[in-house]
Amino acid sequence: MNRSGHASLCESCGQVRIVQTTRSRFLLCRLSERDPNYDKYPRQPVLVCVGYEPRRIDPSTDKKV
Repeated sequence: MNRSGHASLCESCGQVRIVQTTRSRFLLCRLSERDPNYDKYPRQPVLVCVGYEPRRIDPSTDKKV
């Protein structure tokens, strides 16, 4: 586990989009839309990523800003 308590950096990254189906859950890296060096669906767990950007959360609403 990393410092944020997640097994993968992607879980707490501001660049992730979680794609949920009835049987699966995928972590889509939105950096892949602009930069071919990033995998669209990186193998998990990701422990190091130069594009990592902590997700910002409004503490009063627990909503992403």
